[in-house]
Amino acid sequence: MGYGYEFECEKCHYKFDVSLGSGASYPDVYQEVIRKIVAGYYGKRWSLIYERTPDAAIRANNYIYICDYCHHWICDKDVSLYVPKNRDLDSLPVLRNKYIVSDDNEIPYVPEDYIRSNYTTYRRFFYYCAKCGRRMHKAKDFEENGLSCPRCGEFNEAVSRFFWN
Repeated sequence: MGYGYEFECEKCHYKFDVSLGSGASYPDVYQEVIRKIVAGYYGKRWSLIYERTPDAAIRANNYIYICDYCHHWICDKDVSLYVPKNRDLDSLPVLRNKYIVSDDNEIPYVPEDYIRSNYTTYRRFFYYCAKCGRRMHKAKDFEENGLSCPRCGEFNEAVSRFFWN
């Protein structure tokens, strides 16, 4: 299940929302992000690192990334690479071309909760701010409900939180 926040700018009254997580579409989103990585959407270097890491997985949920310098933010996927804590491939669940094939879904992917409990960060992917060029950080929980307005830049707290699937 995904969740998100709705905002209305107090200065310019622009309304915007941010949808985080992925909901029931996680397997489809996972596959789409993998296709983008392989195609070089996140850079040729990232594509090569992914291809050379046979047990790599990603966390295909939406997250907020914030620039510490200018407070510009984006909502995008975590395409950092995660590998099993125990890298003995024989001990992992049935893997088919890097993905756990779920019994209830024909689309191969590594479930988010499985990554959280059985994987560790191998290579972290960083987003860079489109406004000032500095490296962005993944928002912490307390940062998600307060963002700058995309139109005027004024800081706003969320007016509501919602859940989606």
